[in-house]
Amino acid sequence: MPRIHEQRGMRFNPSIPAFEECDIKWNPRKSMWYRPDTFDLSSIKECIDNYTCIPVEGKTVLDLGANIGGFAKMCLDGGAKRIIALEPCPHNFQLLEINAPGVECIHAAVCENDEKEVVFHYAKSKRNSVSSSTKKRRNASDTTISVPGISFASLLEKYRPEILKVDIEGKEYDILDSIAKIPDFVEIVGIEFHNTRSPFNQYPDLFFPESIWRKQEHPILMYGTKKVLDYTFFRK
Repeated sequence: MPRIHEQRGMRFNPSIPAFEECDIKWNPRKSMWYRPDTFDLSSIKECIDNYTCIPVEGKTVLDLGANIGGFAKMCLDGGAKRIIALEPCPHNFQLLEINAPGVECIHAAVCENDEKEVVFHYAKSKRNSVSSSTKKRRNASDTTISVPGISFASLLEKYRPEILKVDIEGKEYDILDSIAKIPDFVEIVGIEFHNTRSPFNQYPDLFFPESIWRKQEHPILMYGTKKVLDYTFFRK
């Protein structure tokens, strides 16, 4: 992990193969380090736009797919009692640890079952740093590493979060299928559904029935069409 300096333009050159060397810079408005010419800042903005509706003060938060720490940092600033953040991509994980001191950062992937190792596909180009996943994607490179796998059920049981955030690039269907239901102690879920199942817009209501959850949609404009990928569900 690079040392933190109170200056801009720190060189970030992780000793992990097949990833572009890049600068990281300090964003004083967001109080976070990020990689220029990547989706880092838009990822942070997405967290702020979608999840400021979640009251985290005094709560335990489980952040699955923490990226470089946008949501975790927001929860820190919001007074969360405890934050556990999983991120399998090694380059994102290094920035997550820097950006979210005090957060319990775990370098692992969430899976259907506990696995000693799982194959993780991550983007060679820094511009595709948000498209990495344990589920192989068309726009991810063929660069792979092995990371520990932790089951969704065991994470929920161990940490018993009131707040759950899930952004795991298409793997969300598999982990939701792996449990009977979201445990009663989970009060709020922020989740992004990716179009890896068809028709993907039917799945939010299947996993989060209206009789139990109040749904808040976060529409985006994609290629001139309004689409909903991100949701926040509040237990009634």
